[in-house]
Amino acid sequence: MKVTNESNNIYTIYSQDNIPNKNNGIENESFSSQVSSEERQEKSPILVYLDKNNAFDDLSEDDASLFRELLSDNILDDKDMEKLSFEQTQIMKDFVLKDREGDLSLPVTSFQGKSFDLLNASIYTADDTFNRALYDTMFQTDDQRVRASYFHILAYNLSQLIADEEPSPYYVKDDPYSSIGANFGPHNKDKVNIDFNNFLNTYKSKLQGKLNETQDNIEIYKQFKQDFDFYSKLLNNFNKYS
Repeated sequence: MKVTNESNNIYTIYSQDNIPNKNNGIENESFSSQVSSEERQEKSPILVYLDKNNAFDDLSEDDASLFRELLSDNILDDKDMEKLSFEQTQIMKDFVLKDREGDLSLPVTSFQGKSFDLLNASIYTADDTFNRALYDTMFQTDDQRVRASYFHILAYNLSQLIADEEPSPYYVKDDPYSSIGANFGPHNKDKVNIDFNNFLNTYKSKLQGKLNETQDNIEIYKQFKQDFDFYSKLLNNFNKYS
């Protein structure tokens, strides 16, 4: 897995090329069944690192056991994420991604399926009600490219709020929002005070207006429709926790 950082955007574009799969076939499963859990843990670079840094000391016995199980092969996939609560996902994110930008000794974990996006969604802002809604939205979105677009537009809109600008729907040709610099990310998310209820309702209404205005232009309408679908799902999920 290659991880590359873009600007200060909390969403990171990454490649899953050459990532080992947890379902490589009967032969691998047969071999794995002969290896004890303890031996697999000893071979997992991320567990060696976490043990060295006493990362499990503050976890309950059950949580520590679950985390060790999930990280024993150095891979996180959708089935692993389904075993984690939202709160456990936040802790897991801290374990496998916290020092990625500054500590090069942190072993790289292979992320499959939605795992990378769910980890980031769980701590995206300082507001856990919003983070839960974003987590659910990403969990409900199967296409990785669509999830990437969701993160891009969200980072762009929150950057507008940080700059005291009124977020407005904006059409970007070819690759929506991916080339737009975002001023919102891990470096300032805890310093930003946003009324998410007002933001989500207001922005969804603006997108509805854009849809009404652009029905004759399929290309522009398509982008605004994807943005509208995202904010509609995000708002619905946000209302569940508000």
